[in-house]
Amino acid sequence: MTKPRANRAAVLAAVFTLTLMTALAGTAEPRIPAGTPVMLEFVEEVSSRTAKKGDPVRLRVYTDVLVDGKVLIKQDSLAQGIVEDVHRRRSFGRKGELKLKLQHVADVTGARVPLEPYESGKRFKAEGPGATGAGLLVFGPVGAIAGVFVKGKEVTIRRGTRIQAQVAGFS
Repeated sequence: MTKPRANRAAVLAAVFTLTLMTALAGTAEPRIPAGTPVMLEFVEEVSSRTAKKGDPVRLRVYTDVLVDGKVLIKQDSLAQGIVEDVHRRRSFGRKGELKLKLQHVADVTGARVPLEPYESGKRFKAEGPGATGAGLLVFGPVGAIAGVFVKGKEVTIRRGTRIQAQVAGFS
C-alpha cells in the first residue's frame, strides 16, 4: 500500500470509530442519580435465630423506579443484601440483634446498581424488658441470679416486609 492510501485508510478508520462511539453513547441508558428511592420488600424471612454473618439476603423491587419518565429499575427486579452482624437472644432479657447491609439492585439492562447502607434504627429490634434490672429490684440478689434464665426475644424480619432503599452515587 502506498503512503497516501495508508493515510486515507487511517483517517477513514478514525472517522468510522468516532461515528460508532457517538451513536453508541446516544443509546446508553441514563444514569440513576444518587439518593433515588428504591422500594424493596424481603423475599424471605430473616431471623437472628437462624441467620449467620455473611448470609445473603434477597429482596425484590415492588414498584418501578422512574427517572425523567423512564423506567430504569423494573418492578420485581432482584436486590441483594448481606447479614453484616447477628447476635441471638441472650440471658438477662437481652434481645437478639440483626444488622443487614444492602448491596445492589439490577437495573433494566441487568447491571448492578449500588445501594446506600440501610439504617433500620429500632424497626427490627426485638422488644421486651431487660430481666436484670427488674429481677434485682423485685427479688434482690436472688432475682439477679434468676435473670440468667430469662431470655430476650429474637429479631425477625418477615417475608414481605417493605423498606425504602436509596441508590448510592451514580450507577
